[in-house]
Amino acid sequence: FKAASAAIEGKKGEAGVDGVGSLFDKIEGVKDLPGTVDLDALGQVKQGIEDVQGLLMKSIDDPSSLAPTGGCFAGCADWYGKKVSKKLLRLKDETCSFGDTFSEIVSDASGLMGDLSEAMSTAVPTVTGQVRELIALPQTLEEMASKLQVPADKLMSAVAAIDMKPVERSLDVNPMNAPLDSIAAIKASLSPLAAKAAKAADKISAFARKAPSRIRQAFDIAPCVPITSVAPPAMQQLLEAVKVLEKLDLDPLVNMLKQTSAALEGFDPEEVRRPITSLAETATTETQQLTDMVAKAKAAAGMGVQLQQGLQNVMKLF
Repeated sequence: FKAASAAIEGKKGEAGVDGVGSLFDKIEGVKDLPGTVDLDALGQVKQGIEDVQGLLMKSIDDPSSLAPTGGCFAGCADWYGKKVSKKLLRLKDETCSFGDTFSEIVSDASGLMGDLSEAMSTAVPTVTGQVRELIALPQTLEEMASKLQVPADKLMSAVAAIDMKPVERSLDVNPMNAPLDSIAAIKASLSPLAAKAAKAADKISAFARKAPSRIRQAFDIAPCVPITSVAPPAMQQLLEAVKVLEKLDLDPLVNMLKQTSAALEGFDPEEVRRPITSLAETATTETQQLTDMVAKAKAAAGMGVQLQQGLQNVMKLF
């Protein structure tokens, strides 16, 4: 047992498994980040953007609704409405552009965060458990060796009492393959989505700051009546609608994506699979004789118990 422990310990450095454990320590450090993003709030903002788009489309499709009532507007409502409509068209195009981008981000983020949560709750624990159990195998064998330091007449029973299931479990590295591939797929999506979300956040924030003044300017057509004194209902509705954009906060999403992406930056499934598989192959070779020995000891111990019971039954006949 001690010889197998030493051989496997020596292989750890050669196989390059030392960095694997630290990599998964970094990943576990961000496992709770997906829960910091409120997707429902993002969905509400998405709906708000669609409401702004709807109001702009409605206003553009019905220019006559854009003019204030009374004053010099009575005879020029059609002319005024078309002028305002033309200016609002540019706003509508911008809103549709970042609205489509935002919808894509919400959709992609929802799917990715579902995958990420699944990976953090199942895939990562599966791989880290497998990796750490195998890396700890030399220590496990040392602890088994210490249990065999008994008098010679008790050695067989001590060997028979050894449980090799933890050893056998640590040698089977196949369960980590699918989780490794799923983590790699998530990693490939994180960085591009983080950059896209950050860019969209800047664009929407800039639009939200300028939208109220641009809406007022769009309606400020007739010098005879300053728009500040006669505000058309359509303008008030649009000003109220764009307020939802001020509530948009993509920072939690962007930060989560960036931090998780940074934690996975050095992750390569093959850089995990290759050293762990190599170590498992060495460990399998080194522990095979031990597994056979323990199995034989258990069988012998079982036969001894049966023989003792048989003798006791025979003695009862006399």
